Amino acid sequence: MKITKNPLRILVLDENQACFEMYNMIISKEVDCNFKWVTNGEEALKVLKNQAFDLLITDTIHPGIDGISLLETIKGLYPNMQRVVITAIINKENAKRALAAGAMEYLNKPFLLEETLDMIRKVKQKINANPN
Repeated sequence: MKITKNPLRILVLDENQACFEMYNMIISKEVDCNFKWVTNGEEALKVLKNQAFDLLITDTIHPGIDGISLLETIKGLYPNMQRVVITAIINKENAKRALAAGAMEYLNKPFLLEETLDMIRKVKQKINANPN
């Protein structure tokens, strides 16, 4: 069942195009959404200055500003944007930093289909409950 109201605006920060395509394929089946893909933190910051997003999905490690530092940088700037970290590197310190910087989820790669869809459903419900 596809969740619809307004399209969910999702910014994906991952240098791996295959991961982006997987997010797009999985999430598009469940949720009406528009994706934007960037490959580094600096590019993400530029895009965020010009476009509004409901959700940022970021990996932790990529060129330039890493995903956790990006979350820390944008924490106060985009309070209504939900943030999720998906990473192959399991690191308790990074998980703590991500959650402190406002991440609602810290998921491990390879991610499970149902786990990813549950996360998207939570984001959509939060946005529909507080449409600011």
